[in-house]
Amino acid sequence: MKIKSHKPSQISVFEIITLIVLVVFSAILLVLFLWGLISSFRDHYGVIEEPFNIFDGLTGKNYQSLFTDFYFKAGKMKFTIYDLFGNSFLYSIGGALAQTFATAVMAYCTAKYPGKVSSFINYMVIVVTILPIVGNLSSMIIVTRDVLHIYNTVVGTWIMKFGFCNVYYFIFYAAFKKISWEYAEAAFIDGANHFRVFFTIMLPLVGTLFGTVFLLNFIVYWNDFETPYMFLKSHPTASVGLYGLLTNNSVPEKLANSVPVILGASFAVFIPIFVLFLCVKNKIMGNLSDGGIKG
Repeated sequence: MKIKSHKPSQISVFEIITLIVLVVFSAILLVLFLWGLISSFRDHYGVIEEPFNIFDGLTGKNYQSLFTDFYFKAGKMKFTIYDLFGNSFLYSIGGALAQTFATAVMAYCTAKYPGKVSSFINYMVIVVTILPIVGNLSSMIIVTRDVLHIYNTVVGTWIMKFGFCNVYYFIFYAAFKKISWEYAEAAFIDGANHFRVFFTIMLPLVGTLFGTVFLLNFIVYWNDFETPYMFLKSHPTASVGLYGLLTNNSVPEKLANSVPVILGASFAVFIPIFVLFLCVKNKIMGNLSDGGIKG
């Protein structure tokens, strides 16, 4: 009996070039990240005159100014950085929960109740996902302001996010398809209705996936600038305040003109969500690849 010898796999030239490009790209990003972080602790004139002398004149006054002197003016009201972060949490948590729940419900209905309507919804989600809708901002403002009367309210933005046409719909759909319908049949025998089956049996079975998608949506909405800027004029978020620093609009002039303060504000907005991602990144990657439940 001949034993087949396994030749070591050879790395192609394309793979080597790709690896080199990725390593160089990652190194550039890391250098820029570290430069920005260290420069946020420097004096404004030191950064302007000697940008590469990064360890000269380090101080924590920039961050102190952000938490004591910074404000964002919206109309006649002034919002501190604590107010901006609070609005960001409200907008991100509510919007992420609304979209995740709507997506899970619609994916469950189409997965477990097949028919012409379910097929139409599946094709509609595919089309909407592939072909993004553009040019509808003005009509959305008119509808939310003059028809629904939810403009400039946090709850209104939650309602706007209550949709299911996103890529997570397909992940939920695949997860619900894996669940045996025998669970529901047993519950029906015990007198449960369809709503109780979904909330007490089906949704808990994809609970880990639900939490993962919620966290991903939360990260997206935390970084979202357009919706709060256009639809939350009286409830500015941290991303809107950061935009004010970058454009010297509605913020203290002495802070807006300071490069280290702007860098510090960027990291102040970035670090909380970055820490959250580091804490849950393994669960996020594993749960999405497993499709929500394990067979």
